[in-house]
Amino acid sequence: MRLNIKIISIIAGIIIVTSSIGLITYFSIKNSTVVSINMQFDEPSITKLSSGVVNISFTAEITVIYHSGEIEKCYSDKNAICEVEELTYSIYIDKTLFSETNATVWNTTQFSDGPHTLLAKAVSTSGYTNETEIVVIVDNFINDPPSDIFKIMTYNIDGGGQNPDWKEVVYEENPDIMVCIETGIWDDSNNMRLRRYVNDFNMHFYEEAPFRVYTSQVYTDTYSGEAILSRYPIIDFIDIPSVILDDNSSYMVTHPFIDGVVNISGTVTHFIGTHLKASGDTILVNNSWRRVLEQQGIINYMDELGDVPIIYLGDINSFSPFDTGDLAPIGDLGYGPLTMLLCPDDPVYGQYSSTIHTFTDVFRTLNPTEIGHTYGHTDSRYNSRIDYIIVNQFFAESLINSTTGDTPHANTGSDHYSVDVFISISNISSTIVEQQNDFIKQNVTRSTLNPQNGSIRENKEVHVLSIFRNKKKLTLNSLNKL
Repeated sequence: MRLNIKIISIIAGIIIVTSSIGLITYFSIKNSTVVSINMQFDEPSITKLSSGVVNISFTAEITVIYHSGEIEKCYSDKNAICEVEELTYSIYIDKTLFSETNATVWNTTQFSDGPHTLLAKAVSTSGYTNETEIVVIVDNFINDPPSDIFKIMTYNIDGGGQNPDWKEVVYEENPDIMVCIETGIWDDSNNMRLRRYVNDFNMHFYEEAPFRVYTSQVYTDTYSGEAILSRYPIIDFIDIPSVILDDNSSYMVTHPFIDGVVNISGTVTHFIGTHLKASGDTILVNNSWRRVLEQQGIINYMDELGDVPIIYLGDINSFSPFDTGDLAPIGDLGYGPLTMLLCPDDPVYGQYSSTIHTFTDVFRTLNPTEIGHTYGHTDSRYNSRIDYIIVNQFFAESLINSTTGDTPHANTGSDHYSVDVFISISNISSTIVEQQNDFIKQNVTRSTLNPQNGSIRENKEVHVLSIFRNKKKLTLNSLNKL
């Protein structure tokens, strides 16, 4: 018997579990009898959370099949007479009998924090015994997410994360907020992959605040979709499959944007995940212009949000106008989208720039002479920087340091490198604080177009910035900049 379960962690006394029906193994009893055992955990699940006390339950069924000839599965042997045997159950914690049932309540506050071994056991009336053992992590003390210096990361994980080393990159980087690109299959089977990955991360980082997570829905293409993982509360999440262009027409984008609204210690920030159209131009398709239109539309969306904190990040599939000379990329993806963001006075693309926001490319600002290619390490013909973290005026004075592709598994995790940045909330200038206070005094509300159904939503509030202090591991150069 093999029980296919995975208990990820226990945080604040909560076991987080993913499970699926186990593989069926057949045991020979007599010449004409086969026993199949099928087990699975029912509780706890990631959606049934309580503090300190958790429910543990599992089911196990043993079916006897009487027939002659070749062994056949019960459900496919039409001549078989199936009988279900009686079972007795037991649950052990750290090799000590805890319950003689298949369902019990565990008060984890009476156990020490750290790893504990759970064993589920089932015995049939024929005397056949099956059991499985898992190790869980109890952590009844939750650290708060950083309230001052925090780390943001964006990562194109390549086709839904087809190379498992992408998770190693996340373990090595340990971001507080991350936007993943190409997560189109994460919502399949009731968000099965989404839940599995976030559980893996929460178990690995069990001494940190747990991640909350949202992903794009109903996108079956593995190379589409975005997801946001955050140790801070995600208070809103919006899929953006279409945008409004300057001529007021609606434009269906290649890969939907997302808007994850995160409360970072009192600073409510819009994280706009992006994945613009890939590839260079062909005789039949002008992909560069498609990227320009997609960028134009999402700038309009950000302007519609108003003068609020925004971080725009992901795979823009375009080059920066500041990557020239030794920094120049290889390829023909064009400079339009980044020029629209960073150069409002440009004679060609400046007409599409924001009328509200001033954007900063964090990596190039903090690393003016470092090449920083994020794509091409698997094929040097395409060496280029196409993945970005772009912040608006609320964070321009708060940037500490930014890196890309600097972890042991960077070359094997994906065909892209991740990009990260450390940001200090406390370095936000008094001018920005005064601007936001003015909005609050005026009791400003904003209307934003909901791309799901075209309706207008009026409940977007503007929040004052709260300044706190907290520790965060940084490099020496980063600390010197504080």
